[in-house]
Amino acid sequence: MHEREYRAESVLLETLVDGALPREIAALLRELDGVRLAIITRTINDLARHGGLRIRPSDAIALAHALLSYPTWRTALTGPGRRRAPRLIYSALRSALL
Repeated sequence: MHEREYRAESVLLETLVDGALPREIAALLRELDGVRLAIITRTINDLARHGGLRIRPSDAIALAHALLSYPTWRTALTGPGRRRAPRLIYSALRSALL
């Protein structure tokens, strides 16, 4: 699931980047994606060091990335989750990871 969501997000990002966006904005989008992934990785690794994870860090990173990715949020907000989507995603991450 994570790989499929990441591929879908990457395709969207590449479409935006390769479209009418100026080169500087395309680079910025790639950089922001890298920063987001780095923050997720650092946070999960910190939780793992403190013994706060229920699952392996690599699985936790994949799950967090999948649940916080743009396609997941778009689907949650436009689907049955609607206004409850952020709370549901938070609850799913918390119950799976901690």
